[in-house]
Amino acid sequence: TLTQQASGGRNLSGRQVQLSQAMRGLIDNAAGQEHQIALLWRALEQLQGSPTRPGKDCVPSDAARQESFEADKLNQLMGK
Repeated sequence: TLTQQASGGRNLSGRQVQLSQAMRGLIDNAAGQEHQIALLWRALEQLQGSPTRPGKDCVPSDAARQESFEADKLNQLMGK
């Protein structure tokens, strides 16, 4: 059925399918945002090394310079 297809073969109610789809959307969105933030930090690091800004660190020391959001693990929990 359509409900089983949307839920990865499990027999879920329509409300559970909607919740599952919403969670997957949130996971995908969060992973995409983290990727964009990591790209911004890399761009700032490149600006930091430019000749017009020698020795100026424009990236905060606590910046998440690498992606760490575990979308794959969350998607496995969701049964994707």
